[in-house]
Amino acid sequence: MTTYSNNYGYRTGFGRSTATPLRLTARGRRVVAVVRAGAIAVAIALVVSAVMSVVGPWVSASTATAAVASSFETTTVVVSAGDTLWSIAAEVAGDHDPRVIIDSIVALNSLDAHDFLQVGQVLEVPVIQ
Repeated sequence: MTTYSNNYGYRTGFGRSTATPLRLTARGRRVVAVVRAGAIAVAIALVVSAVMSVVGPWVSASTATAAVASSFETTTVVVSAGDTLWSIAAEVAGDHDPRVIIDSIVALNSLDAHDFLQVGQVLEVPVIQ
């Protein structure tokens, strides 16, 4: 039987064509592994996102605020001109991390990330001892 080879990796002979097995280099195997891992990561992210969108409505902000409020004492602060959440938290925090205090202030006052502080606004802030 006469076999002819073409440039596409197929051997042809007498009207039959059979594909040669695909052989990957080490680099090719790594690329396939990375693509496969990326696809798995995207699938996991989609599943987690779907679960959170279903579970999310049952976890309300009032529940989180009540949990935060019950864990420590609070006091009120009146916002003055030039005050920011960072400046208020830095005053209250003392030696603690102001970012944790900011999270507490946001939770206690049901603030949104896009809310602006208004002069005269009364905020509940945690008392740090």
